[in-house]
Amino acid sequence: MKTKRSQVLLTVLIGFVLLILPARAVFAAESGKTDVTVVASKGYVQSSRNNSRLLFLFASGRIEAEQEGDLYLFFSNVELRSNIKGNVYSLFSDVSVSADSNIDGEIKTLSSRVVSGSESAKISQMFAEFGIFLKTSEYNNYTVTDDSFTHVWLWMSALRITLAYLVLMIKRSFIEQGGMLLYHEPLRLIKNGIVTYVSLALAFLVFTISLLFFPFSILLAAVFFAALIAGEASLSLILGHTVTETLNSYIYGKRDLPFHPPFSRTIRSYFAAKRPAEMKVNSTACMLIGIIIIEALRNIPYISLGFSYFFFPILALGTLITALINAFVLKRYYLPVFGHGERDKKAANFEETRKKLLVADKR
Repeated sequence: MKTKRSQVLLTVLIGFVLLILPARAVFAAESGKTDVTVVASKGYVQSSRNNSRLLFLFASGRIEAEQEGDLYLFFSNVELRSNIKGNVYSLFSDVSVSADSNIDGEIKTLSSRVVSGSESAKISQMFAEFGIFLKTSEYNNYTVTDDSFTHVWLWMSALRITLAYLVLMIKRSFIEQGGMLLYHEPLRLIKNGIVTYVSLALAFLVFTISLLFFPFSILLAAVFFAALIAGEASLSLILGHTVTETLNSYIYGKRDLPFHPPFSRTIRSYFAAKRPAEMKVNSTACMLIGIIIIEALRNIPYISLGFSYFFFPILALGTLITALINAFVLKRYYLPVFGHGERDKKAANFEETRKKLLVADKR
C-alpha cells in the first residue's frame, strides 16, 4: 500500500467511525423495528398508516396518518398532524406539531426549531450538553422551541480544525516540538499547564469585574483561544502518531490490543499475506487524525464539559508554555518522530552537530 493512499484511507476510516457514533445512537432501533422508509422529496404526504420508521432527508411534507415507528428528520421541514407512536429525532430541521396530534415518545432536537400546539409533545435536546442552547417561548397558544444556536458550536469545531492546520503549516517545527513534550516531559507539561490555567483564570476574573480593565479581559480571552489552538495542534500530532503506531504494531503482530475487534484475525492474515509497507504518516496526517479524535471527545455527553474546560486546556496550555520555554530559554530540542524523509535527516544531523558542540564545550 502506498504511503499517501494509506494516509487517506486511515484518516477517512477514523473520521467515519467517530462521526457515525452519534448517528448510531440516534438511529438505534428502540422500537425493535429494523425497516426504514426514506423520504427525499418535497411535498410528501403520508395519508395512510405507516408501520416502519420514517427518515426525511432534505425533504418536506406532512404526516396526516398514524405513524407507528420513530421519525427521523435531517435538514427537513415536516408538519405532524396525527399520532406518532415513537420518538421524533430532528437534526437541523423545522417541525410543526398540530394541536390534535399525539406523540407517545419525545421530540429530540439538534439545531432545530419546533412549533408545537400539542400538550403531549415533550421536547428535549438530543445531547445534554447542548441543553444550554435550548430556548422556549409562547406564541398564540403555541410553544416555540429553538436550539439553532447549536450551529455556532459545530462551526467552532470546524474553525478550530482549520486554524490548527494553518498554525501547523506556519510553524511546523515548533508545533512538532510541542507534540514531543508528551513523550519526554509529561509531568513538567502538566505542572506548567495547571499554573498557566489558574493564572489566566484569575486574571480574566479580575479584568472582567473591573470596568477599567474590561477590554483587557477580551484581549486575554483572545490570547487564551490562540494558545488553545496552538496546543491543540501539538496534542493532535502526538495523538495521531500514537494511533497510527498502535495500528501498525497490531496489524503486523508486534503486539496485541487490549481488546479484539471483529474480523481481527482476517485483517492480520490479509496483511501477513500481502506484506505491504507499514503506514508512515507525516505530521499533517497525524494532526488530522488526532484533531478528529479531540473534537469527538469535546462532544461526547457527560465527559465533554470536563474535557473541554479543564483537562484539555491544561494539556494545551502546558504544551505551549513548555515548548516556548524549551525554545527560547533552555534551547532544548527533541528529534521529531513525525514523518519521514529529508526533513528527518536534517533534524538528525542537527542533533548530532549539537551533541558534538556540547562535548567540545565541556573540554
